[in-house]
Amino acid sequence: MSRKPPKKSDMGKSWMKPRRDSRQMISPEYHLIVSEGLTMSGGHRF
Repeated sequence: MSRKPPKKSDMGKSWMKPRRDSRQMISPEYHLIVSEGLTMSGGHRF
């Protein structure tokens, strides 16, 4: 794996995902569990 910055031509490839999408890649079940846990503990961290 090269450490060079990604080319513009590589930006559209499926394996080149932006970091801001990494949270959305988490399973919906995990998000629900975290949301429920935060609600039950009495505070929202979002």
